Amino acid sequence: PQPCKWFVSHWWGEPVCDFTACLRQHAKDRNLDRTARYYWVCAYANNQWNVSGEIGEDPSNSSFRRAMRKASGTVSIVDKDAFCYTRVWCIYETYVSTLEQAAHQHHGSERYLFDIYTNENPDAREAVGITDGIAAVDGTGPKQARRKRHREWRFPFELIQKALDIKVEHAFASRESDRRMILNSIAGVSDLTASPDTSHPGYDLLNDVLHGRFSAASFCKASSLSVDLAKHASALSCSQLQTLCLHFGGDCLEKLVDNAVVILASNLPETLLDLFLGFQGCRKLTDVSAAALGKALQRLKHLHKLELRLSTGPRITDDGLSAFAQGLASRADSLEWLALDFCAKGGKQKISEAGCIALAEGLEHLQLLRQVRISLAPSSRALQKSLAKLGLLTPMQQNE
Repeated sequence: PQPCKWFVSHWWGEPVCDFTACLRQHAKDRNLDRTARYYWVCAYANNQWNVSGEIGEDPSNSSFRRAMRKASGTVSIVDKDAFCYTRVWCIYETYVSTLEQAAHQHHGSERYLFDIYTNENPDAREAVGITDGIAAVDGTGPKQARRKRHREWRFPFELIQKALDIKVEHAFASRESDRRMILNSIAGVSDLTASPDTSHPGYDLLNDVLHGRFSAASFCKASSLSVDLAKHASALSCSQLQTLCLHFGGDCLEKLVDNAVVILASNLPETLLDLFLGFQGCRKLTDVSAAALGKALQRLKHLHKLELRLSTGPRITDDGLSAFAQGLASRADSLEWLALDFCAKGGKQKISEAGCIALAEGLEHLQLLRQVRISLAPSSRALQKSLAKLGLLTPMQQNE
């Protein structure tokens, strides 16, 4: 039989042209060659004359679950009303893709991916997707985060707002027996035929994970639109995300303010392992933002990799860098990879040797640090000495 590389989660109500547009765009974004462009679609893979036999009495033994065990990721195809997330089988597929697969993943194995695509505007040239991490189309190097933002920016904000209100416990099915066994599976109830609870921590966790995916993809856009960030921040805080990449560009260069960064910093999920925050060129940010990010680091106890670009010009001073460095020192038992950019534009640097000394003192606590890149205008002996103490002789780099 043909191998399954990607599992497709969808409901049967979306137009076929939208469905195929999403998969074509996904294959392009992920740069899938012919050996990896195999999608498992229930409508074609299941025996529609014996659906009950394909599903069985336990979803963990169903054809859906067996396909996901062989796949490297799931493509969730979302219609313009996010109706797919009111269908209980789509909810089960989201549960397996985001929670169950991760729980059974072996150390060192490739992470199971969960990509979200829509063709909300059929007149648009291409469908658009929110990918789990960086996609091949985003390229490599320092601009890949910006390319990811540009690509995902087209995902309809109104659709994201709808997705943030989804409640998995309200999902329904054509057969009541399917709804019961799936909600009970999510809740960890052994009797899959029992009437499911109307509320359960298992439902809450899956709601948090699903909402968090949409919040992470839209937080930059929400900031540029000057909307109330409370719902996005709450969703992000509970998201259970291990990787987060936020690049604030476009309208954020003029509109992003300290308060938005403070909200973001206080709601970064504590599960993070890898964090990228790009604020370069955001002219209204001050030491308040740097201090808030430093404070947030004290909570991120599992963080292995951090890249922070805060080259916002003359508004970041020694005080901001010192406050950030205090938080950085708290990651002595986890941080292994670090890239910092505090350069100013046009020679207007307000960070002096005093700020560099504070950063150097923070760095000396990071005994697990294996790779570092620091961009600052002044050539600091204190920083060079600190890096040498850690056995990191990588030269300081100027802003790219």
